Amino acid sequence: MPFQSTGTPAKMAWLQNNLVCLKCNATGLAESDTGWSCPRCGQGFTVYNRAISFIDEKLAEETKTNATNRVSAHAYSQSSLDLIDAARAAGGMALDCGAGSREFVADHLIQVEITPYDNIDVLAVNQRLPFPDSSFDVVMSYDVLEHVTDPFQSARELSRVLKPGGVLHVNVPFLQTEHGYPHHFFNMTRMGLRQLFDGLLDCEAHVVPNSGHPAATVWFVLTAFRGMLHKADRVRFESMTVNEILGSDAKTLVRMFEVADEAKWQAASATQALFRKPGKGQLRVKAENLPVFKRR
Repeated sequence: MPFQSTGTPAKMAWLQNNLVCLKCNATGLAESDTGWSCPRCGQGFTVYNRAISFIDEKLAEETKTNATNRVSAHAYSQSSLDLIDAARAAGGMALDCGAGSREFVADHLIQVEITPYDNIDVLAVNQRLPFPDSSFDVVMSYDVLEHVTDPFQSARELSRVLKPGGVLHVNVPFLQTEHGYPHHFFNMTRMGLRQLFDGLLDCEAHVVPNSGHPAATVWFVLTAFRGMLHKADRVRFESMTVNEILGSDAKTLVRMFEVADEAKWQAASATQALFRKPGKGQLRVKAENLPVFKRR
């Protein structure tokens, strides 16, 4: 079926002129019987729910990307709306890279995802965006970089498609529990976020938003921990005061509350792993023989 943008013909025309074939880097895709195709190499691109897909089986496997039935749906903040409008006022385009399901759409806003929600224009991965260099005045990346296999490559791509003088607005988690749409790979300190874009973009401002307030960290962690407990332990935990929790040391709390092994991953304070390089060697040691890895 022909590609039908979530915007007007003007938006569709922009996409036709600016989408890049990931096989041969040609622009100017043409309609085909099954979706769209590259006029240079003939590579086909399927359309799903009005979104043209640049995620083939090989790329999905490389980036551990697969669509999810879980819906990420949030309204744009006023800051986001102001940035989108600034792109319009400049006569340019804004990119929301990892938009999720949103009610707001605009002709000067391209929304990218791995799942074909109704508002999505393009299906693509952050590590390989199907746009030419310097395509967008504004790029937005909200709670996405923790979900990609290579945030450094993603940072290079986000920077590449940004015009000189353009801005990237980004939000990433630091102390958040494990969550997945569909995977969760990395959390970042403030230094870690800046390191992603070191040598690529200049940081003009960096703040802790209200949504990232330490009080939110406390709420998320306590809520996650409570959800891991058996009923009796949950009742006992809910009855404890903050002073009682803080008055206990970590080891005491660990002994007090039993948590299933699988549940521990969601809000673990730390994890340990033993990796082995493939090949034959003289070392004779097995993980199950080390105390930390023995089943309790």
